Amino acid sequence: MRTHYDVVFITPKAAFYKIRLFNQIAKVQKILVLYSDMVNSGNTFRTADFFDVNQNFDNAIIGGNPVTQTINIIRKLSLIKFDRLCLSGWDTLSVILLAFFNRKRKNSCIVESSIFESKTTGWKAVIKRLVLSRVSLVYVPGKSNEELVRALGYKGECIRTGGCGLLNYLPQPEYKLRQKVKNFLYVGRLIDVKNVELLVSVFCELPYLHLSIAGSGPLEAKLKTVAKSNITFLGQIKNRELYKFYRDADVFILPSKSETWGLVVEEALNNGTPVIVSDKVGCTNDLVTKDTGLIFRSGDGDDLRAKVLRMCEVTYYNTLRKNISTLDFEARAKKQIQCFLTD
Repeated sequence: MRTHYDVVFITPKAAFYKIRLFNQIAKVQKILVLYSDMVNSGNTFRTADFFDVNQNFDNAIIGGNPVTQTINIIRKLSLIKFDRLCLSGWDTLSVILLAFFNRKRKNSCIVESSIFESKTTGWKAVIKRLVLSRVSLVYVPGKSNEELVRALGYKGECIRTGGCGLLNYLPQPEYKLRQKVKNFLYVGRLIDVKNVELLVSVFCELPYLHLSIAGSGPLEAKLKTVAKSNITFLGQIKNRELYKFYRDADVFILPSKSETWGLVVEEALNNGTPVIVSDKVGCTNDLVTKDTGLIFRSGDGDDLRAKVLRMCEVTYYNTLRKNISTLDFEARAKKQIQCFLTD
């Protein structure tokens, strides 16, 4: 007898936040997760525990080149029964072809790209529209992601989940007044799209403030050559240890040129830390409000500097901290899980 699954997820990598989400879904539904891009998981300047999480659901890694991988996935699917197929984005040949393997009404798709960084014209947009034409339900983290699928002409059901997975959420810290604002933090890879060079240049001009940079990447050596003594490079920090750094910092900054969502923004807010993000970060419309942080114009060093100095106004800053202490990330997590349990 063939095994029956409520949902089969096709997703690239076994990132910890995806596994945590799948583990919760699996408590209610029987699911199978097929990973399509695990070969490259170890070369992304991420910590080992980014992928090291127990998986309490059926799963398999499907390797091979794009064609053989698609064939292998179809073979796997032909040996089981399933009610729904949930595809991840539109960036692989297997996803594009699998959109035609199943009936449209039983196809769904997770779209984490946003209107800020994903093209809506040209041949790539044609592919995106093609995939969207073959699904009856789309899951998106937030507003900027839904704006993208609507701009691509999708008119079907769209569910905002409120996130890209479940982070290592902790009880929200109790509000405590801080006497001054001095310590700023960046967490992420040191690659061009994160725009850490702009961040370093701004803090080189603010020697009385301190910036800590957690992460590694190809730009690390270059950044270290231009950074002044008020900038500290922490290297890679294990995910399970990051909360300490968020809580020690006064402010978290994400200066990305483009960012589909911004998981680190969630992490910062969950640890009581006000944020400054660029207007190209996907979660700006959902998580970064007048009550939680500030948004600056991407690539504009003067605007970023102005937002940093605004954060240094202690009364304003403590108002943000007090607001953030009331956020309920447990409720957000429950909502995200429930979204995927809706038929």
